[in-house]
Amino acid sequence: MFVGITVMTFIKVGDDIHALFATWAGFFALFGFGVGGEYPLTASSAAEHHGEVVHNAKFDTLPLRRQRLALDIAKTVRRGETITLVFSMQGVGAFVGSLFLFALLYFGEQGTVECSAPSSNSTGNDPKALNGIWRSFYFIGILMVLFLIAYRFFVVEESQSFERVLQRRERRLARRKVIGKQSTWEILRFYAPRMVGTAGCWFLWDIGFYGLKLFSGPIFDDINPDGDLLLLNGMLLLNNFIALLGYYAAAYIIDRKAVGRDRLQMMSFLICALRFLITAIIFD
Repeated sequence: MFVGITVMTFIKVGDDIHALFATWAGFFALFGFGVGGEYPLTASSAAEHHGEVVHNAKFDTLPLRRQRLALDIAKTVRRGETITLVFSMQGVGAFVGSLFLFALLYFGEQGTVECSAPSSNSTGNDPKALNGIWRSFYFIGILMVLFLIAYRFFVVEESQSFERVLQRRERRLARRKVIGKQSTWEILRFYAPRMVGTAGCWFLWDIGFYGLKLFSGPIFDDINPDGDLLLLNGMLLLNNFIALLGYYAAAYIIDRKAVGRDRLQMMSFLICALRFLITAIIFD
């Protein structure tokens, strides 16, 4: 993440816009791998935390066991809400990012279209000012990633559950230096279909979900034909704010018996599909 966003922020390739785009896109992909790595990391951390709780529960006294049981029941009742609020941080990030970009455009005085200005381009903006704005925007991202790196290296310690897994692994390797082909095949036979199924469903869902990105550009262009960047980013800010409210609305109703996780997810998928279908049919 750090390497990708740093290169995107400070890269200079002269006047060759194609070379700039190719290099920028490549390091954006590298940054994307880092972002994607956060998902399994979060899932692994949650699993380790659960394992730690189970391990510690073995040494509970009777009053502690009753207290832990009551806490587990309360957590189970609100499990959907908890997970949804974790994912709502994506919405927080999108909204705060839009807020930063809106502020940079405003204070960079790139909020209005002024084609008569001597330094303006064909869209009425100053290329040097815009260059500084997007580099400043990504520099803020560098600071966020640096905070994350510092937190991981100096604050977070590996869980005892993870340390026990490492110890068990070392003992197994000491007894058996090489994993047999039969054992490897059994692992692949069990996990490969599940990995393909999970990753394949995410892939298909992303194609449908990110249809929103395909339609948003032309729709905003039609609403804002002059190309006013401040107005455009104000609309994006409003859009991300409404999306954030959607996260909280989902968290509020997801654990209700009349809704539940399955119904909420299926109905939301259906609504998204219908909206994209209607937009595609009427799209000129």
